[in-house]
Amino acid sequence: MKIYLNSPKENWIVDRFVHEWKKHNKPITTRFIRFADIVWIISPWTWENLPKDFLKSKKVIVTIHHIDEQKFNLKEFKKLDLYTDYYHVISKKTEK
Repeated sequence: MKIYLNSPKENWIVDRFVHEWKKHNKPITTRFIRFADIVWIISPWTWENLPKDFLKSKKVIVTIHHIDEQKFNLKEFKKLDLYTDYYHVISKKTEK
């Protein structure tokens, strides 16, 4: 089993999460989405940069860090939801 994580490359905390994941999980991590069994969209605001054919053919996990009510776009969320198999949230508030 191989997992691919998308990295926002914004020098933000999520980039650190990706770096630490890759460092401590080398045997199950791939740098190439085509070799992944699971795609972990850890930076959902960059998901549209990923090839949709791979998202359709693999298991997809999406991390939702938080929801900013003022910026939340239901239409965009529904587009991402079409590819999502599982959601990973970091708080009960986000889960609701």
